[in-house]
Amino acid sequence: MMSDLETELTSPREQTGKPLADTLIICDRLSGLEDRLNQIAGPVRFLTLVDNNESRDVCDWLRSRPDTIELSKPDLFRERSSAFWRRYIEFFGRLNVQNHSRDWWAMTFTAKSPLASELGLHIFQFLLMVELLKHESEPLVVISDSPELIAQAKAWAINSAVNVSVLSKPTGGFRRFIKFNTPAGILRASARTFILWLLTIRFRATKNPDEGHLVIVTQTHPQSFNGSEPYRDSYFGPLIDHVISGQRKAMILSLMVGRPFEQLKTIKSREFRIPIRPVESWITFKDVVACTFRALRGSMRRFDPAEPVEFDGVDVENLVGSTIKEARGSGDYFLNLIMYYCGRFLGRSLNVEKCLYPFENRAWEKYLLQGLRETSGRTQIVGYQHASVSPIHANFFLGEGEAAVAHLPDQILTTGNVVQEWLEEAGNYPEGLFKTACALRQNNTGSNTPKPRRSRANRVLVALATNFTEHVNTVVFVERGLGDTDEFEVRIRPHPAFSLDQVVAAAPIGNRDFFRGSPGSLADDMDWADVVLYATSTVGLEAVSLGIPAVRLDLGEFLDTDPMFGWNEFKWSVGDPSHLLGTVRNIGELSEDEYADRQRKGIEYSLSYLKPVTENGLRLFSETPCVKSF
Repeated sequence: MMSDLETELTSPREQTGKPLADTLIICDRLSGLEDRLNQIAGPVRFLTLVDNNESRDVCDWLRSRPDTIELSKPDLFRERSSAFWRRYIEFFGRLNVQNHSRDWWAMTFTAKSPLASELGLHIFQFLLMVELLKHESEPLVVISDSPELIAQAKAWAINSAVNVSVLSKPTGGFRRFIKFNTPAGILRASARTFILWLLTIRFRATKNPDEGHLVIVTQTHPQSFNGSEPYRDSYFGPLIDHVISGQRKAMILSLMVGRPFEQLKTIKSREFRIPIRPVESWITFKDVVACTFRALRGSMRRFDPAEPVEFDGVDVENLVGSTIKEARGSGDYFLNLIMYYCGRFLGRSLNVEKCLYPFENRAWEKYLLQGLRETSGRTQIVGYQHASVSPIHANFFLGEGEAAVAHLPDQILTTGNVVQEWLEEAGNYPEGLFKTACALRQNNTGSNTPKPRRSRANRVLVALATNFTEHVNTVVFVERGLGDTDEFEVRIRPHPAFSLDQVVAAAPIGNRDFFRGSPGSLADDMDWADVVLYATSTVGLEAVSLGIPAVRLDLGEFLDTDPMFGWNEFKWSVGDPSHLLGTVRNIGELSEDEYADRQRKGIEYSLSYLKPVTENGLRLFSETPCVKSF
């Protein structure tokens, strides 16, 4: 939803494209700000785009200053998020179509994921700054420490006759210089790959062009080997046992994420019923050398766009150019390219009847597909949409015409109807690409008994996801909403990657005793909870599947993060902490009939979103395909 000011303001200055405001100040600390503001008469607006101790000091000082108006970042972001989403998809789609080449896709940002690159966020923030300057006359103070955003805003301001003062002093100057001006990341990734290649000699592939293989490409983590079983696949779960029981000739191709040397030691020391082979065992020394020179050559190329790089008619080439420069010198650039060589060697060495991988439209996926298709054109390549999808997962959506150049699999299996219908409607994919399978990660059997409703529903579980900033903001939100009442028991469940003490220490909250940390497993927490609060976590969807009401906390991100986006039968949404208490109370006050009806609809929705695992569903992953024709 765009601001009403865009259509209502039609002053002569705006009609000529010149901003109404003539002053922009960008800062990340108090130093120099007071002196600069003393030179300005009249009201001043301010907006903070970063949250840390320095920015909080700036905000506190500005709030105490007369004639200074704070602009709410969550409100501004929330109002524009929905309309921005489709334009965001189309912008990146056009950029990919216009500039795609042999090595273009190796840059991680081309997948569009805001979780992997900040380019989309920076474009959104920059366009917001432009809008605020164009449509109101008061000087604007923006609190930011992003060098990329600052450089783009400064270039635009100078070109637009806006007086700009940059008081920010971003840290990490030497490290940033190395990152942007040397191929250190590529050389580091190349060296690590070479060492892993040496250490995987015992796994070195032997050619077997006769027996048909199912190759399961997956990412392994240290946790993959920590359970009671020798190996637990985080994407394909029960499929592994199904393949073993069917005595299908199979292999797991592992991209080792997190402590790869430790993982390799574990893989070497254990016997697996399906062999696990690291990516590095499916490349040659010649491949490592060729990929290194290819990546180094790419890092030296300048960005020469085929057409002007504009978003909504505003030049964003500075932001895109700096992102490309960073991406081409990164280790990820090399690691994405090496997947081409892996796929090529794999296709030469094995009779790969079917290749299965977790589909997220990532850079490494595209290069694996390119290499495999080059040497094994008859292989059926199948992607698996394995988790929930929300608007922030923009990598799942293509721009108009992008499918023709995007290196897609032959088929994409989905977890259920909800996501599949959305991707078919809005994803710009070729017709017939998707097929409904089941939710392997959740391993849902569809036999859940709805949780009985307690007479006193006062137990609130807060489920946190994988982002530390989200952890902090969620704790602050809940403290402001429920911290002043003893009406509810609040239990917070952090993601395993973060310590709750670490989160609380970083959160600017006054009451640190309004909650307790989760003492046990997720199953125990679900059994305890009467209602689940979440911001992005799929635990909210899992709660609904068990018959537990969920409340989504809208933290005001630039793209919606809700896995149950657009559905509200047994889920409530709160964007203001002051409304949280009333919402939780209202859930408790629902009549038995209405509660039971909403609960039933919630379970039906979750079963459509995450289809139960069945034998028929498993066979879609493992069955031998018909031979592809040409």
